[in-house]
Amino acid sequence: MWKSAEGMLELRLGMSRFANSKALQTPATPIKAAPSSRPVSPPVKVVTRPSFSRVDLDQSWNADEANSIRNVGVFLLLGYAFVRFSFLSEIANHITGSRPFLVQALGLPVAALMLISGGLRRSFRARPAYYMVGLMFWLVLAIPFSFWRGGSVQLLLPAFETEFSMIFLVAGLLLTLRDVNRFLSMLALAGALVILASFYYGSEDFGRFGFSFGTLQNANDYATHLLLVLPFLVLVVLNSSSAFFRFSAAISVLLGTYLVLKTGSRGGLLALVAMLGFFFLKTTMAQRAAIVATVVTMGLILLFALPRTTMQRYLMLVDSSVEQEAASNLDLERAVGSSAARKDLLNNSLTLTAQHPLFGVGPGMFAASDADRAKAQGKQGMWLLTHNSYTEVASESGVPGFLLFVGALVSAYLVVRSIYLRAKADARFVAIRNTAFCIMLALIGFSICIFFAAMSYRYYLPSLVGLVVAFAVAARHEMNRSSTRHPLRPATLPWARGTVQ
Repeated sequence: MWKSAEGMLELRLGMSRFANSKALQTPATPIKAAPSSRPVSPPVKVVTRPSFSRVDLDQSWNADEANSIRNVGVFLLLGYAFVRFSFLSEIANHITGSRPFLVQALGLPVAALMLISGGLRRSFRARPAYYMVGLMFWLVLAIPFSFWRGGSVQLLLPAFETEFSMIFLVAGLLLTLRDVNRFLSMLALAGALVILASFYYGSEDFGRFGFSFGTLQNANDYATHLLLVLPFLVLVVLNSSSAFFRFSAAISVLLGTYLVLKTGSRGGLLALVAMLGFFFLKTTMAQRAAIVATVVTMGLILLFALPRTTMQRYLMLVDSSVEQEAASNLDLERAVGSSAARKDLLNNSLTLTAQHPLFGVGPGMFAASDADRAKAQGKQGMWLLTHNSYTEVASESGVPGFLLFVGALVSAYLVVRSIYLRAKADARFVAIRNTAFCIMLALIGFSICIFFAAMSYRYYLPSLVGLVVAFAVAARHEMNRSSTRHPLRPATLPWARGTVQ
């Protein structure tokens, strides 16, 4: 009886399994839903966004890195940057008496190779580039509202050709960290040449030091240029494996600092103090002690080496009683007059900005517009530049141009700072951290110096923005690739050893 019952149970289980298997093989009969008054919504179609995998990005990167046209362009760009930042063309013109056209001879092939190799696409890889290109676009929009349209066109055409184009040449051709390091080495070499040439072609005029010819004849421009390239000489000291290069770069830094102080540029002095303060905050305790010792020693030397008039110019920043000696000192009287003229130009530029807040008075038209305004008031116009890049942009292209100009500087600093903080947290990326630190140092010095110099349409800011774009992308690519291949163990993290300042 138990066996028969057990057999019946097995038979039922077998029939149930068979029925289930058939139900899986044959489609089920749809069940009609009961009629309802509520409307039935149609099925939602899910749309997925196309995404680029790391393999696609690596393939694109590898293709650009192996591009022979781009590699030739990088090689020519290094020579072009050396010519621009060393002012070799002006020095050769002064020596030979004829223009060598080095800028044109190198600039045109570099631009052609950049375009052919797809450099325009690579130029827009980071946010600072958008601010810089936006500024260029806004300057063009300001031309119809210019005080003199023809004068603005005459200014912008060569500026776009040889000055603003640097952002595309640098950001469009430099791809890898090796490219960026070579470019920075060229800037350091160019700075060393300028420092060396200063002892042959430098001259003092009314207590101020600069070149005896060319663009660097202006003491403020000379100080700004030196403070821009000195951080890259510091980078050689930090990253170079050659003791000879490190020693040569260190001597160049000391000589360059002395020459900056010798210019009598109060903007240069403030920028130098800010750069030293930034350097002091970001270094170790041992390095801070060395900085303090170096500053004290150089300060004592400079008390005897610098001319008395130069020291008095600097004292005018903190001691107004020095101006009382101007009547008995022609050089000091010029310094007081220069300071008063700068204040007038600052006020006039702010007034023109308030009167023309959207498009300004037109690119390059501050001097003419200010002179016309003075004539209408029965005064004599000064016909001078603003001597302040920020108010120059604001008065000549309006508040939007000013915001784009400042946005390019601030965005560039923030991008490099993010690279610095990430590299600082990983012991493998010391060289990247040092490079980011020196670029930030250059941005700080330049941002302060241009408070006292009209350099809005020069190649300095486009070159810095292009450098930041190239360095940020190259550094992130290198750090991402290294982190994927060789992840850092927690025990080797720098903060676990307490070495991060």
